[in-house]
Amino acid sequence: MLHAAESKFGDDGKPSPFYNPARKLVSTGQWDINVKLPITIDGQSNERAELDPSLFNPAKAVIEIYNGHLHGPHAFHQNSIPKEVKYIGRNYKLTYTLENGKWIADAQNAKSVNLMGSNNGHYVSAFVIHYYDKAGHDITSQITENGEDSHYQHFFMVDNIRPSYGGKKENDDVNSPKFFSYFYCDTTPWNKTNHFDGADFTGEKNPIGVKGYFKFLHTHKQFNLEIRLMRARNSKFKDGKASGFCAPSGSQLTDEAWMPTINVPMNIYMDSDEREVNDKVYNTDFDKLSNDAKDYTQKDLTSIRSLMEAFGLTNLKEAVLDFWWNFKGDANPEAGSFWF
Repeated sequence: MLHAAESKFGDDGKPSPFYNPARKLVSTGQWDINVKLPITIDGQSNERAELDPSLFNPAKAVIEIYNGHLHGPHAFHQNSIPKEVKYIGRNYKLTYTLENGKWIADAQNAKSVNLMGSNNGHYVSAFVIHYYDKAGHDITSQITENGEDSHYQHFFMVDNIRPSYGGKKENDDVNSPKFFSYFYCDTTPWNKTNHFDGADFTGEKNPIGVKGYFKFLHTHKQFNLEIRLMRARNSKFKDGKASGFCAPSGSQLTDEAWMPTINVPMNIYMDSDEREVNDKVYNTDFDKLSNDAKDYTQKDLTSIRSLMEAFGLTNLKEAVLDFWWNFKGDANPEAGSFWF
């Protein structure tokens, strides 16, 4: 039962249909009673997680992930790597479909998103999120335009943190800015770039999370990245400020409308500084690189085997070649095509 803030009647003097309350009613009114009843027909239950009616209704979410660097606090630029490099600096495209109130990962998604981090925050990874309807039309604008930007905000939280190869358990392995950072880099207009189109960066004051970048401060870690999209019924701001990227308030968690959680398995398999291995490797012709562990330092072996574990490699030389080509291959550091 919905208690209207002003009137239950619309501009045409008519109430909303029993199954479809008007958006204004949902966003400004209060639910006095909200009961969900499972119904079984011929032994088949129809129980499913229903979306709050105030939320938009996407059918698909696509997340693009780029490794890169910064030309300013929000000016992300994709790294350009030699064409021979197969694993270091890999980018990702993940697809999720909304089924029975849950985001389901596409079978073609990578089993784990394997990225580098930096204990000093020098290495960054951009996440760009788009939503689509059943017809394949991009409907991301429904959370960024017509005043909806004051209601919607993506939050990014981590769970089940554990060491990956070469790692160890640490006190900061918790969902907090000590473990990772996220910077909202939303622009106005939302679908234009600052670099090519001159769009203003507005995410710092009005965080939505359609685009932004992470700094993963603890490396050799595996965890689940939980992407949660909230729609505040009145405003996501309190005293003019939005909640932090990984810390929605208690009242937001209990009172606001939430899309189902998108779960992304992550492996921050090594520090970006570990890309630099012993000079002996670089001074060897690529076709003469050894496949014998005894020919490498223990420090280098930790990095090499971290990459092998992350990407499921069994051949040592294949992993070493990635480090070799990353250093010796031809790449223009300013040739990356993706910018915020």
